[in-house]
Amino acid sequence: RELRPFLESSQRLYGLNLERAVLEDLDLSGKRIRCSTLSRARLHRLRFDGARIRLLFLDFASLSDCSFTGCQINCLVLGGAELEECTFRNSEVLRCSFVGARCRKVTFDGSDLYASRFIGARLEGCSLRDCNLKRARFEQATLSDVDFRASNTAEAYFT
Repeated sequence: RELRPFLESSQRLYGLNLERAVLEDLDLSGKRIRCSTLSRARLHRLRFDGARIRLLFLDFASLSDCSFTGCQINCLVLGGAELEECTFRNSEVLRCSFVGARCRKVTFDGSDLYASRFIGARLEGCSLRDCNLKRARFEQATLSDVDFRASNTAEAYFT
């Protein structure tokens, strides 16, 4: 009860430990989020649009219908997470870890995914159109119905 007003009113969210939190219908657009953990959290219909995110742990979390449009994201850890119908459109998603993540109907269109890692991830029905994939790693990833149109796949690593 007291967490929602704090999250909505604070412009800077630093050093939070919200492990296993359940958050729904929350607008965190434009916030600065740093050095925080939401490991094993459940996030449903959260908006992070225009946020600046650095070193946020969402490992083994469940995200559904979340929006990260126009974000600056650096070192986001989504290892082992499940993402469904989330949007990272026109965002910088730099050096982020999606290792072992399961992504269903996730959109990264127009985003910079420089040096992000999708090693062992499962991507189903995802869109990575017009993305910078330089140094992005997709080794041992399962890709099903993934759209890479107009992205620089030649500069990414696949096996």
